[in-house]
Amino acid sequence: MPRMRTESSGHREIEIEHHHSRGEKGDRAVREPPPWSATRSACPLHKYTTLAPSPLSPLPRARRYLDPSTMAGSKTLLLLLCAAAAAAMLSPASAADDLTKFKVYFHDVLAGKSPTAIRIAQAASTNSSSTFFGAVVAIDDPLTTGPAVTGSAKSKDEVGRAQGSYTFADQATFGLLMNMNFVFTAGDYKGSSLTIYGRNEVLSAVREMSIIGGTGKFRMARGYVEASTVDSGAKSGETVVEYTIHVKAAAA
Repeated sequence: MPRMRTESSGHREIEIEHHHSRGEKGDRAVREPPPWSATRSACPLHKYTTLAPSPLSPLPRARRYLDPSTMAGSKTLLLLLCAAAAAAMLSPASAADDLTKFKVYFHDVLAGKSPTAIRIAQAASTNSSSTFFGAVVAIDDPLTTGPAVTGSAKSKDEVGRAQGSYTFADQATFGLLMNMNFVFTAGDYKGSSLTIYGRNEVLSAVREMSIIGGTGKFRMARGYVEASTVDSGAKSGETVVEYTIHVKAAAA
């Protein structure tokens, strides 16, 4: 006859039946495990409990549950991702709107009694180079609000000085390495300065160089300048270059 025994599993009691079966070598008792063990496990996501399967029993087909709170979280995450994508698409235009734009005229006076650009160093082969490769020029050039030739004399339109140096750094064309400060001595930016660094291929119509810093109203400035030649100085000995400045300061 089958024998029944009762085991306690915390929440309820289950009955386990012991069966007798006849084997090839005689009668023997075989204990068959219940289809489900008495151990309960809790699901941390969906807050329901289920009986853990016995290792000797086949697993039942899995059931899927949808938790409303999980679905709401997914919608929120999707909305955040969409907002971030929209912000990334709009950021270039916003950055451009934050830039301050203005123009000054750079006067590089190479001739006359008081030149503002003087060669201070050169290589042994510079004079034989078609591009003056290796020459270094120190500058203290006037910056004005208009393109009129100044002839090194102080102009009523002067708003600052371009101070620093440029190096003939290209053996194939007239390519200058510009390393200078625009120091403003009058106007809205008096007492401030911009630091400009980059390659200036003087035969190109427009050249772009980087603004890598500044002082005063331009403290920690970033941006760029576009240079275009107004007068090559072939007759006057004074090269006039228009600089369009696009700058953003940390305080802006």
